[in-house]
Amino acid sequence: MLPSTLVNTYSQYKQDTNSVATWLASTAKANGYSSDLLSNANANKGKGAAGQPGGGRLKGKARAQARKVNPPEKNNANSNNTRALSISSRLLISSHWLSSLRASPPQVPASFRTTIDRVIAARTAFSNQLAHHGQTDEEKDSKHQYFVGVLEKVRDVLRPFGHSRTEDDASADEITNRFAGLAVYEPSKEFLNAPDTERPVKTGDDDVTYEAETDSSFEEAIFALTALINDLNRVRAHIRWVWSNYKSGMFDLAAAAITTNTAIGLVRNMVVDVMPLLAPHGGLGQMLQRFHLMQCFNRGWKEKDDIMEGTFLVPYRMVESFLAVVQPGQVPLYKDGMFGYYDPEVNRSKLTGQKKFEQDRALLMPYFAELVTIIRGVGDWPVKDEFLRGIEDAIRTKEITFGVVFAAQTFLDITYELGEDTDQPFYTLVKQSTVMSNDIKGHFEFHKTLKISNWSAQNDAWLKNLQHRVDWIGTDPPRKVQERMYQKFGMPPPETEGYRVFRMSPVMSGLTLYNFRQRYQEAGIAVANAWGSLQYCQHLYNALRSEKLVEGDWADMDVMYSLLGEGSF
Repeated sequence: MLPSTLVNTYSQYKQDTNSVATWLASTAKANGYSSDLLSNANANKGKGAAGQPGGGRLKGKARAQARKVNPPEKNNANSNNTRALSISSRLLISSHWLSSLRASPPQVPASFRTTIDRVIAARTAFSNQLAHHGQTDEEKDSKHQYFVGVLEKVRDVLRPFGHSRTEDDASADEITNRFAGLAVYEPSKEFLNAPDTERPVKTGDDDVTYEAETDSSFEEAIFALTALINDLNRVRAHIRWVWSNYKSGMFDLAAAAITTNTAIGLVRNMVVDVMPLLAPHGGLGQMLQRFHLMQCFNRGWKEKDDIMEGTFLVPYRMVESFLAVVQPGQVPLYKDGMFGYYDPEVNRSKLTGQKKFEQDRALLMPYFAELVTIIRGVGDWPVKDEFLRGIEDAIRTKEITFGVVFAAQTFLDITYELGEDTDQPFYTLVKQSTVMSNDIKGHFEFHKTLKISNWSAQNDAWLKNLQHRVDWIGTDPPRKVQERMYQKFGMPPPETEGYRVFRMSPVMSGLTLYNFRQRYQEAGIAVANAWGSLQYCQHLYNALRSEKLVEGDWADMDVMYSLLGEGSF
């Protein structure tokens, strides 16, 4: 039920940029261009060709100096074959072709043209947004425009070397040209849904891996963060869709929970490329604040209440505030109503920004306390979802990752999507786990006097352990830990409902249910295999039907056969 493609827009952009750099460098090298001039060190020194827009091929002393600064690499087993290319190096490559390869120019593939168009369009649109809302200073904007300008010049220089235009190319260009007015805030469906984006590949047998030089500017950081947040908001929308279908009875609880937890885990991997870019500019918290301000400039301050819900700033501040008060080694005791009460009946769309914040806080703060209770007070908890793992890591490292922030936002989204039905997953867990426990009890009752050689005492111990685990969750272990803490401080335990972690988190309820189901099914198949009850009945049923000695269908066996499949018998 996950989206067909979980798009990491910034990662795709980096792949596009690196593929452009790789094709330029490897093709130039294959056509005789000196590999000494492909390193990034000489491109950032001095002025002229290496340091300013419009520079051409290095000549004379400049070229000799470049060779001195960057001596040729020896291709041995111990050399590092990854090389960073500066923007200037790409321009020099293009100029080299223009001046010396007119007799037999390399054929520029269509994939190169479409890829460099994507990079230029994305950066240009985002630069325009920043400039329009006053988010760049003159120096930074000059560097940013230089980046785009170099790419445009590379494209223009290579344009005559492309093959003749065909109908297929026209179709590809029509898709590419749609990016001309594209803002990073709304990437086109063509870009997001393209399953196999074609990029230019390395020319010849070049064993060097070329990468675009890392840009640590604020513009690069806010560009990457914007692209990431857009991706994450699309994942959020899909998760809400999943739980909307669960609410209407279309999806199973365990399936919805697994989908959600998997999506959060994938998001944790999506942020890897972006987080290092944020560190030089204050880290995740400050960059989320600046992103929020940028959105307010963009859409108007009057809409700031709605803007807040799409920027992840609220869950970040919530996690930050909670970590600030969690004492080392202590289980936090949350007094009911300390941060207000969540009202599932209220129409959230009509609330002010402050009221929405209060509702978020009333939900997250007590749940944070439940998670820390499990982490520090409950041993051998059956499942660890991504939210629990995120809080555990944040407490240990004192660092807030985008993964735990996204998990907190998803927790809120699911709660608001289910509304008054938020605790229904808990009741589903209770109902189905009770059936499992009673069924195991019935098994032992039935087999009091029935023994078989291929069912050992160890197997009985395994079944009893499963029953104990199911019943143990039914005792509400987090609540017991909290009650002991209250008694330790001479305080009466709270009168709030128990099983708060399951009542508040449909994901935790669903994953716990799946854990029990999986072990229960494994146990059931083991029992059936040992006693042969299903196989014997199925073979008898099949034989009687083959000899036409039975009329009608045996519904139970038909269902079992369809569930387990022919191979099981």
